Amino acid sequence: MTREIVPLLALALAALLPAASVRAESAALAFHGARVLPSGFVVAFGSATVEGAAAPLAVVVDSSGRVVSSFYLKIGGRGAFLDALLDNGSLVAVGYVDSVVGQRAVLAVKVRGGKVEWGAALGSGFVDFARCAAPFGGGYALAGVTQPPGASDSDALLLFVDEGGALRGAYAVGAYMYNDFAERCYSAGGALLLVGSTWSQNVSYSDALLIDAKRGAFTTLGGADRDEGFAAAILQDGSVVVVGSTFSAPGGLSDAFYAVVREGSFKAFTVGWPGYDGFVDVCQVGGKLYVLGYSVQEGGERGLLFRAGESGFERGVALECEGDLVPLAVGAWGEEVVAVFSYSGSLVVVTFNSDLKPLRAFAVGYTAPPLVRVLEVKSVGQRSRAAEGWSLKSQALAPKRVELQSAPLAAELAPLDLPSRSVAVEEGVLEEGEPLWKTLLRLIEGNIPLLILAIPLGAVVIAVILKHRR
Repeated sequence: MTREIVPLLALALAALLPAASVRAESAALAFHGARVLPSGFVVAFGSATVEGAAAPLAVVVDSSGRVVSSFYLKIGGRGAFLDALLDNGSLVAVGYVDSVVGQRAVLAVKVRGGKVEWGAALGSGFVDFARCAAPFGGGYALAGVTQPPGASDSDALLLFVDEGGALRGAYAVGAYMYNDFAERCYSAGGALLLVGSTWSQNVSYSDALLIDAKRGAFTTLGGADRDEGFAAAILQDGSVVVVGSTFSAPGGLSDAFYAVVREGSFKAFTVGWPGYDGFVDVCQVGGKLYVLGYSVQEGGERGLLFRAGESGFERGVALECEGDLVPLAVGAWGEEVVAVFSYSGSLVVVTFNSDLKPLRAFAVGYTAPPLVRVLEVKSVGQRSRAAEGWSLKSQALAPKRVELQSAPLAAELAPLDLPSRSVAVEEGVLEEGEPLWKTLLRLIEGNIPLLILAIPLGAVVIAVILKHRR
């Protein structure tokens, strides 16, 4: 969609909600994710806690920071949206709702013209939820997790609904007595791809998981320790870029990784600090990959944004503010790279040029940060490396059909009046210490003559001490 017809889409989005709305100071907002639309919008989703109960939340913002629509869903119980997409002027959102079908069930709704067109709870009777949705086959594919009553393990869940919300089929994907999770799903050119993590298929701990529903392939990727897939991007040549978090690298407790998978082969690269690091989203802009992630250190959680190619990382920035900055999504508005974060119940959007120079920032909500610091990472070459000891394994997909109960929901929209304002951006350089392993290696290399003298001297001292003790 071109920029010229963005105003027409804005009018369609505005029609999602009635004109009247209420102020949202009394609602505690939590954003669980977002999508950056190339048409110049951000769709964010999560939950709004109103009168002690969490309700599904959706917010649509345009590229100027104007809130096009925002609402929470009254469903008579606790729930949240974990994904949302715009489809022909309608908002389709999925997530979970509690105590309707079993302990937790898949929540799926379609909103159009200021009303809920349809809403349903779908479940096996115990714990089920949808993490993502994608247009597919004239309806929608939903992916998430299912754990039926009496089961000790969970499977990745794949279900299909038509445009009217009717269930067309549901399938569990995984291995008996193991846990499998679907985080995101993507559709392109008739293909349907699921990304997540698996403890199946004889992996050491867990591996990143790729499920190609059209080809019927179940593929795992990872090293000797725990590896998790959080998101992916399907490139124009058909290859897939997977991003996530890995414990199979020496950088820290966990490192961020991205892997380019193509026709049975792959290249994977990691980057990390001494704490916990990971990537949560990826997009391609102008032939380059942009990966968004997090770095959790003693001082809190900061955002990460790296530019990369098929041969490794090229440059990166860290984003900080007074409090935790949690990454949600990355995408593009034309040539602008757009990074979306959650900050203490508010939504923060920062745009960059192709060289990761910040252009502008704005926030939606009542707890916006006064300042975002964008800090260049000078140590990209030192902290990144090609993954070693990883493997790519693939086998035929063996889905199991599952029977889900379906219950219609009498849902009602409750509009929210959310403020928006610009946020100041300050540029700088990330101050960081040298990696411990490199510091030790440098000290050893720089003091080899002293070490040569110290070894025999130490042996003499030990011999004298032992002689006196006798």
